[in-house]
Amino acid sequence: MTGQEHHVSPHKNPWSGKLFLPTTPSTRDAIQKKATSHKGPSSIFNDSMKEVGGMVNCEIVAHMPRNVKQISNVRQASKEQEEQKEFVSLLDHGRQDTAIRNMQWTPKLRVLFATDQQLEEIVEECCSPGSHSILFIDTTFNVGDFYVTSTTYQSSKFIHTRTSKAPVLPGPAALHCRKGSKDYKYFAHTLLEHTNLCLLFTNQ
Repeated sequence: MTGQEHHVSPHKNPWSGKLFLPTTPSTRDAIQKKATSHKGPSSIFNDSMKEVGGMVNCEIVAHMPRNVKQISNVRQASKEQEEQKEFVSLLDHGRQDTAIRNMQWTPKLRVLFATDQQLEEIVEECCSPGSHSILFIDTTFNVGDFYVTSTTYQSSKFIHTRTSKAPVLPGPAALHCRKGSKDYKYFAHTLLEHTNLCLLFTNQ
């Protein structure tokens, strides 16, 4: 253990009333660092026990982690703190970046990313009278604990000199944690809300 230790005295469990010896601050700090690794709680518990000499050679019981549950609790608390930081970071980013639209946190996170230029061009290229481009929608899978529904369209503003075809450009995209019908309706309704597509559909 490193650093100056604080005096450790027995604490009383608020639920059971039983006395227990709390873990020393240096051990808690060591567990906190290990909890961010890819090792499981059992492996972290075993490593921590070996570092202090195990049950036989450990001089102070408070230098040992209490049990595997303590490691799991520390990891869960660390994960919640990280998610809170990400939440605040995304909120700050959303206030600064106009491309982040209609951010929703309940029942699960979902948000639309679309620049003004993308929204204007999909209306012009895909929905205006005489337009020929199709708005393709595709959902990616296995990219993490979320899904990315992206769109592409052809832009007539650029023509390939060799093929004489319009290039395919990325359009608005949605990030969502579920793949239910409500999530795809959210994507479509948000696009309608931020463009004049509703007017176009009504007039056609």
